[in-house]
Amino acid sequence: MSDSDLSEPKRRAPGWMRILLGVSLALNLLVLGSVLGMALRLGGPKGPDGPPPRSIGSLLYRELPREDRRDLRAESRQILSASGSERGPSPEEELAVIDAGLRANPFDPAVIERVLEANGHRVFDQHKAFKSAWLDHVAGMSAAERADYADRLQEAFERRQERWHDRKARHEGRERDDKSDD
Repeated sequence: MSDSDLSEPKRRAPGWMRILLGVSLALNLLVLGSVLGMALRLGGPKGPDGPPPRSIGSLLYRELPREDRRDLRAESRQILSASGSERGPSPEEELAVIDAGLRANPFDPAVIERVLEANGHRVFDQHKAFKSAWLDHVAGMSAAERADYADRLQEAFERRQERWHDRKARHEGRERDDKSDD
């Protein structure tokens, strides 16, 4: 290295280039975050230890047309509102009570039990209101609409079972392959 190389000041990148690199980094992080978010949302490896198939209740709801689902949500909210069990403490308030109960010395399980019981009653009331709204909705369908709905439900149920059994078979096949490698 010559003396002239040491004495020359280093040139900084132009401002537009630094902005372009910053935008590029932000876009890369956005893509990476989207991919990671999707991976977390869709779950990890699918096998018998993965999430179970959706419940029949979720199928009953999902196979209704979008408008009907919106109407059911509104109707179930009205039922809850009329019964007075629409709202309880906020999740933050419940967490504060649980946190205080866990940190209390001596420990009083009754404090936490009250919060859990209240939450369980609220969830039960919501389920009951939605079930009532769903039954009213289905009762209002014509025979042809109910038959079409039943066909969609049967197809969805069969797809659900097929995917579950396929996952289970693939998982068992991988386990056999792993054992044969040993």
